[in-house]
Amino acid sequence: MPAPIIRKSTTQKPSNSLAPPLSSSMQQHTVGSNTYDDGLLNTSKALSRSGTSASTYSLRRGLRPRRQPTIVIIGGGVIGVCIAYYLATLPNPKYNGGNYFTSEDDSGVYADKVESATAATHMEEYIKKIDSSSSLSGNQKQQVHKIIKEIHDATTTAATTTTTTTTNSLNGDIENGATAETDDIGSQQPSTTGPRIILLERVKIACSASGKAGGFLACEWSEGTDIDPLVRKSFELHEDLANELDGAKRWEYRKVNTFILQLNMEGASMGSEIEINDREPLSWIRRDIVEGIDQMGATDNTAQVSPLEFTQALFEEAQKRGNVEFKIGTARDVQFNMTETLPNDNSGHIPKYSIVLEGEDKRLLADKVVVACGAWSGECQEWQVFARSQPQISVPILGQRAHSIILKPRRTDLPPQCLFLEIKDTPYDGEDAIEIYPRTNGTVYVCGEALDPDQTPPKDPLDSIAKPGACERLRDIVLRTSDDLVDSQVLKEQACYLPVSKAGIPIIGEVPNIHGIYIATGHSCWGILNGPATGLAMAELILFGSSKCIDLHPFRVGRFDIH
Repeated sequence: MPAPIIRKSTTQKPSNSLAPPLSSSMQQHTVGSNTYDDGLLNTSKALSRSGTSASTYSLRRGLRPRRQPTIVIIGGGVIGVCIAYYLATLPNPKYNGGNYFTSEDDSGVYADKVESATAATHMEEYIKKIDSSSSLSGNQKQQVHKIIKEIHDATTTAATTTTTTTTNSLNGDIENGATAETDDIGSQQPSTTGPRIILLERVKIACSASGKAGGFLACEWSEGTDIDPLVRKSFELHEDLANELDGAKRWEYRKVNTFILQLNMEGASMGSEIEINDREPLSWIRRDIVEGIDQMGATDNTAQVSPLEFTQALFEEAQKRGNVEFKIGTARDVQFNMTETLPNDNSGHIPKYSIVLEGEDKRLLADKVVVACGAWSGECQEWQVFARSQPQISVPILGQRAHSIILKPRRTDLPPQCLFLEIKDTPYDGEDAIEIYPRTNGTVYVCGEALDPDQTPPKDPLDSIAKPGACERLRDIVLRTSDDLVDSQVLKEQACYLPVSKAGIPIIGEVPNIHGIYIATGHSCWGILNGPATGLAMAELILFGSSKCIDLHPFRVGRFDIH
């Protein structure tokens, strides 16, 4: 079936429009598959005075079946960007062949069906609400009855034959009508097929850990743990994305061999040439300090990316595929924006949330909110939506400070090998090994010095947070491990906070008892690896009501102690 193309109506709204913007105090209601607001109660007098018919009013207002939702993702790192990418991609048959919309049992916002019996039931409930109003006269109530019936009949009929879309108005007001015409899928505009997605970030895309990470990917290192399905799916998605979007060129995706080296900086020797499986010599590492080598990964199960470029490229793709916006701002609070609901309402109507922005008078209104702000995610516990929830949910996220440097060595053709250096008689042993990743652009990424206790990160992610002397120690040690790294130019010295959870595994899912609020955080040093699968699972959960790619039960929100 050819896909619909969305075009805006050329109908002009007169200067004395009867359609004031929706205020945050207006309650919206669902009648069947259509959403209306209490503005109808306040519009009846104006309609009577002006002689405007309900059908003309409907055209001016652009009233139509259910509008697409607004989803605000708080956090512009790799997790938030991956969620935005898949939210933008999944609803568009141009990119997924329409496979996600074949089930009539899907409970997400795209699976709603127009059922006349249910529509009639909800229309009756809404009329009862009007009849019980003490602020309207009998004549006014009759006028509103007529308006509701005409609008409901017209839009229900339209819903069976056309497709409609939302406007770009930030406050949810319907300023322009939209009609649909059947056309070839190739001419369809991707931004009109899915939800409106706003990525809210304090500074810029990938301004913290996602822009300073190493980008190492390992498929089998979590075998036997709860996180293993997430890791394997995400590793697979990384390869798919690289193949589809030219990741080798755009974000330096490549498969690598991975080794753990036990070093003694005072001197040790393994004797002859260092070789692994008589195949690939580690010729660029000094042999006289190596006491042991273990190969921990090969090209079929380890790979690497450049995280900053990966995150930026995926955000660009999200904007191409969907209605995705970027806004600089800080969420100070997220509040309930609705004050009442219809009794026994089972229409699937999604309440609105109001996001209070620091230093701004305007608020963002959202149907759904995703908390994906890394080490800062714990701040959400202070928001109104969490404070009023019963029982209250704990989001135990702190920051682990990690340091890194980027070198530009004389030799720019180092082999595709990722090294973990366990250095004898130093703090850099075991889990605190120093990591070295040569990249295809001729630089070498080095990270370590994650030795401090977990802590609350500073408010501004761009604040200077490097521990004095930490980057210098990394540089001095690494330069002593390889003659090819001696005299390397230091391009960057930096630090970031990795989001760590109480249980050591991510928090991914919808907040219990608060419909439409989601959390995706706590990935620690594996955020780049697990970003794609987290993004896909969250997009499926938001759009369809459940994750299809992985089971999110081990990562569920609320699994920690409730306070």
